[in-house]
Amino acid sequence: MSELGFPPALAARPGGDAESAARLLGAVPEHRRLLAAVRELLAEHDRAGRPVPTPGELAATRAALLADHPDLHGHVALLDRTLEAYGPVLRGEVPPAAVLFPGGDLGAVSAVYSGNQLFDPVNRAAAESLAEAAARTGPGVRILEIGAGVGGTTASALAALDARGVTGFSYVYTDVSPAFLQHGRRRFGDRIVPRLLDIEKNPAAQDFADGSADLVVASNVLHATRDLARTLDHIRQLLAPGGRLVLVEMVVPAAVYTLTFGLTDGWWRYVDEQWRLPHGPLLDIGRWRALLDARGWRLHATDLLREAPGCVALLTCLPHQGAGTARTGDGTRAADDARAGDARAGDGIRAGDAGATEPGVRAVAEELRGLVRELLGDPTAEVPGWVPWQELGIDSLLNMEFVEELARRYGPVAPTALFEHRTVDDLARMLAARSAPAVRAATRKAGPAARDAGPAAGHTGAGSGAGHDGEDLLPRLVRLVAELTAQDPAALDADTAFPDLGVDSLLHEEFCERLRALFPAADVPATLPFEHPTPRALARHLGTAARTGAATPGVPATAGDPPAATVTALAPDPVTDLAPAPPPWSRRPRPAPR
Repeated sequence: MSELGFPPALAARPGGDAESAARLLGAVPEHRRLLAAVRELLAEHDRAGRPVPTPGELAATRAALLADHPDLHGHVALLDRTLEAYGPVLRGEVPPAAVLFPGGDLGAVSAVYSGNQLFDPVNRAAAESLAEAAARTGPGVRILEIGAGVGGTTASALAALDARGVTGFSYVYTDVSPAFLQHGRRRFGDRIVPRLLDIEKNPAAQDFADGSADLVVASNVLHATRDLARTLDHIRQLLAPGGRLVLVEMVVPAAVYTLTFGLTDGWWRYVDEQWRLPHGPLLDIGRWRALLDARGWRLHATDLLREAPGCVALLTCLPHQGAGTARTGDGTRAADDARAGDARAGDGIRAGDAGATEPGVRAVAEELRGLVRELLGDPTAEVPGWVPWQELGIDSLLNMEFVEELARRYGPVAPTALFEHRTVDDLARMLAARSAPAVRAATRKAGPAARDAGPAAGHTGAGSGAGHDGEDLLPRLVRLVAELTAQDPAALDADTAFPDLGVDSLLHEEFCERLRALFPAADVPATLPFEHPTPRALARHLGTAARTGAATPGVPATAGDPPAATVTALAPDPVTDLAPAPPPWSRRPRPAPR
């Protein structure tokens, strides 16, 4: 931080705050809470009278640490790589996922959660506790793991169940990321039942029956949810009478985790600060006990507690007998149930989609379904034609692999193809149309200039009736947010800030890229969603910019350019020559893999 221009002495000055630090460092708004935590760490360093170490002193400290604790190499390596990129990440130039998961590799982060004496003892203890409870429950015990990630806890649990001779159990391996489910399938085969589960949402709306688990295990994941009270209500909904929650959580903060995982939006998503320790999402034992009591639970036992930074403890939690599942009161349950019913409707091209019944489109759609099943490693997976890619399992970790395979089968396909054609049906129509001889001939005859010129039919041009307040653009923006966050557009409030709608730092780059595709004549810098922080404010800005003909930086006007008022403000859905874009990052915030 001293090299970036924010040394401990400056952090400790009276009157400073995270806002002033952000201005000094050029940090983007989503890192304000992280900077508040970093500022406090630096100020503590200064108050203790410790000087800023020299590079030689740091190297000696690092070598001594690894000599005494070689199992912490994963922690040190992740910290090294993170701090090397701190400036660009804070400024929004590099997405955190590119640092924590380079090239989609999960290994660097998974090394933090296993293979060391900070996590292995509690993982073993959790596995033993789970196996003991399963043996008492008897044959047919139903186990569900929340946020299974890369399967560190799962591996220990299965080994402990085998050692106790527990048989006939079912182990449901859940996560919010389909990529982690694919990893679980490859690692554990038919010993697990991989299923998507977002514990922040109603489990019933995700096809999980009430009382469908006898034992629930969650390792280093619950703290990453926005509202722990609601999360605990959902877990109680899943538990059968007499069931228990085996919970592994860090209960003493450590700077290494703030500095690394604090770069992710998921670390700061919480909205229930009354339960959390300062400057982060963690809870100590006293806070966990108070929260559990408030939501109808009892902290039955705690193990492996110690007063040391980074302490990870085992908590065994039991619901109070007769405690019912709390309803949120926000009216979402019925809507979630209805959407879940829609998702169960099965494969096939949805009735009413124009042109969707053409044999060519159907053939392409079937081939795309087969490709999805291949990538997911599940030949029996349901692949409805109208469900967005990320809900099918083709998230950011699988996007490039999918696009590369499409290119091999159908010819050049740009990285943005899955974002412009959000479902199997949509992409099948595009690929089938592109393959049609008439379409190819017309495209060649018209040429790129003809394709790009003028407002397309059905799209609003800047000079063809764009509303003065941008209201005509608002539905497109709301639909875009809904697509990116897998929500119902009707449930989104156009006056709510983008981060609160789910467009967080992990989705920010993709959101800006989609805006550039939708509004090619507009200037869309990375800061635009912060300067106009709601869909309505952004629509108003884009409408105003289109009317006034704001020039796009780096594209000088010439005498032959058309007037700004005739430039297309909304791009037609591309058929060919999709503009390349950087690979997208994770669609949803999620805790680091365990």
